[in-house]
Amino acid sequence: MEVHNYADIFPMMTSKEYNELKRDIKENGQMDDIITYEGKILDGRNRFKATSELGIKPNLSEYEGDNPLQYVMSTNLKRRHLTDSQKAIVGRRYVKYYSILAKQSQGQRGDLTSVNQFTNVERASDKAGEVVGVSGRYIDMADEVINKRPEMEEKIMSGEI
Repeated sequence: MEVHNYADIFPMMTSKEYNELKRDIKENGQMDDIITYEGKILDGRNRFKATSELGIKPNLSEYEGDNPLQYVMSTNLKRRHLTDSQKAIVGRRYVKYYSILAKQSQGQRGDLTSVNQFTNVERASDKAGEVVGVSGRYIDMADEVINKRPEMEEKIMSGEI
């Protein structure tokens, strides 16, 4: 099953975390549904991978809300143990998608405050920093590093750096 772009804002689990999840699913079954949106995995990439490897039919549920990006941010920030550097990259990715949504919504609806907060480019990294728990300046620094050395992004997200 294909993964939604929003799900890729966050890194996959480390090998240790993944092996623990897989072992737990094998022993106890899949406790949380894999959430899909537009026919793609919105939340639960690791669960999907584990159930596939174990030969277990995954439990799927369709996302029913109206803000799938916020859903991904909210559910993952609460349960993932990310370093500040990983949070900065997540914040950078978050700004990217919110900027796209803001451009799409311009002139359509004035009540989309969660999107409209990102129409001011100077404040986007500060707002994203508030969401992910690092400073906006740290997100800007991550952006500078990734723009100069794109190969660093995956090393940071994997926890290698």
